[in-house]
Amino acid sequence: MVDEKGLGYLVFGSFWDGLKLVKLTRDFLLPAEEIDNIPTVASRKKDISGKKAVADNHSANAGDNAIEAPFIFKKGAYFYFFASIDYCCRGEKSTYKVIIGRSKKLQGPYVDKDGVALRNGGGSVFLQGDKNWYGVGHNGVFSAGGKDYIVYHGYDPADGGKSKLRIRKLTWDAKGWPVTGDL
Repeated sequence: MVDEKGLGYLVFGSFWDGLKLVKLTRDFLLPAEEIDNIPTVASRKKDISGKKAVADNHSANAGDNAIEAPFIFKKGAYFYFFASIDYCCRGEKSTYKVIIGRSKKLQGPYVDKDGVALRNGGGSVFLQGDKNWYGVGHNGVFSAGGKDYIVYHGYDPADGGKSKLRIRKLTWDAKGWPVTGDL
């Protein structure tokens, strides 16, 4: 993501320690900050005070902190922070969902529709699976032809739970939150 001053930022992280946002050098090649001191931007943990998570950092099971695939999209006065929670890659047993929060500043804090900070376990569910598509997530958002779209994958129950690309149009409600629709 590039801010209004042309400075680049990288949002990264996964599961165990939550998601972080780091400022990059002017050439976009290196972090411009000490990585060990970067604060968490989004986490499923309710307390990010440094206490150990439910699952240790080397576990294949993230426990209650399964969060990944961050994506930031600027629209109007807000930066929208999308992330995927729960588990993908399990076909029909996938529980993936997309959550969202927003901030007027790229660096956050990002809050959900109820005002809960994403770094403290917040995140309004934006997309989730149903009988037609299991475990939807790992999204990107883009604009084309004056319209906004969300791209993600979901597991198709009509095809044995195989992962498939999904694209849906986004519209925006009266409070400035995105809403999904069909193409």
